[in-house]
Amino acid sequence: MATKNGLCCLCFRAVVICVCFISISTTLMADKTDTVNKTDWTKAEEKKLIELRKEGHLLIEIAPKLGKEYDSVKQKFDKLKNSNSLEIAAETDSYGVTLSQEERRKSYPNGVKFGFTIVDKEKNTSNEFIFIKSAGPDTVYNIRIWKKKAAIIGKRGNLDVVSIIYLDTHEVIDIIWAFKVKSSPSGRFISYVKFYSRTHHAPSDVVLVYDLDRSAAENRLVIRHHPRSDIGFPVYPKENVDKQSYDLTLSPERHKIMSRFLWSPDEKRLLFFDLHDSKNYLVFSDLSIGLNSPVIRSKYFDPKRIIKHSIAEKIKEQYESKIDSVSSYPVSMDLSWGSTENTLILRPTRHNSDWMVDEIIVWIADEDLIPFP
Repeated sequence: MATKNGLCCLCFRAVVICVCFISISTTLMADKTDTVNKTDWTKAEEKKLIELRKEGHLLIEIAPKLGKEYDSVKQKFDKLKNSNSLEIAAETDSYGVTLSQEERRKSYPNGVKFGFTIVDKEKNTSNEFIFIKSAGPDTVYNIRIWKKKAAIIGKRGNLDVVSIIYLDTHEVIDIIWAFKVKSSPSGRFISYVKFYSRTHHAPSDVVLVYDLDRSAAENRLVIRHHPRSDIGFPVYPKENVDKQSYDLTLSPERHKIMSRFLWSPDEKRLLFFDLHDSKNYLVFSDLSIGLNSPVIRSKYFDPKRIIKHSIAEKIKEQYESKIDSVSSYPVSMDLSWGSTENTLILRPTRHNSDWMVDEIIVWIADEDLIPFP
């Protein structure tokens, strides 16, 4: 995902104006799925897969673009996952942390032992840290450093696990169970959806933010009996923000986060898509006042209306019936900053490929949501 420096402050009535889509998928032009040609596999594509793995993507999330070449690319994907080219590391002016060992045995808690090399540049020392925790991850895909702490981000099945390590003492000071984990550009903040058990009946998603500049206790509203999930500051939905609560049943409507989180470069805003009341909303959670007092703004987003205005007139008539069949809300999408100021790129995933476009560019503005012809 591309990060755009120098993002301007968003107005209170921030919404989006659709500019146009960048490219039309082969579904639109040839009525078939995009495929990856095994003979055209390039280093650039390999590098992209590595970056996707570092962001925590699973192969199933990349599968829509693979088409008939799924098996071939899966072998390359698995090889990359286990190769030295996929280095999991982080570095600042003061510290360096690298995943140096991953050993799996049934005798280990959670079945895996991780080894990390921690370099203290100020003291000119290098030490090995062995991490074995029953509540920890079974796969590590990212490391972020903030001051004297490191966030070890990994997976445990479909669950994201974040382990907070104090680098001077190698002490594990916190472990977070969550979904859709995303760290901020500097590594100070971590956003995520609160963990809930599959046995919980139709819960509403609650978005939380953890601040590595604060202690483990300071990142909790109260000390409760769910030490792995009742962690962080609620920034959405409004009911949880107003009552400063982790309760998944506070909102009268069921909220479902439909995208990965996107941080603004200045880390004062968190953007994401939310589905509630059978409608899709682009949400801006403004954290500039503080994590205890986020200001929430949201605007309705209708992909069908935008796609109709995005597709060129000369082919719109030919695909009118297909456009009409586009669902009014996407099941999931990727969200990233565009290459020009105040633009976002929206990419549908395999669940809503009926969009018929690879991506849509929207412009953050202070007027209503008006598709650009």
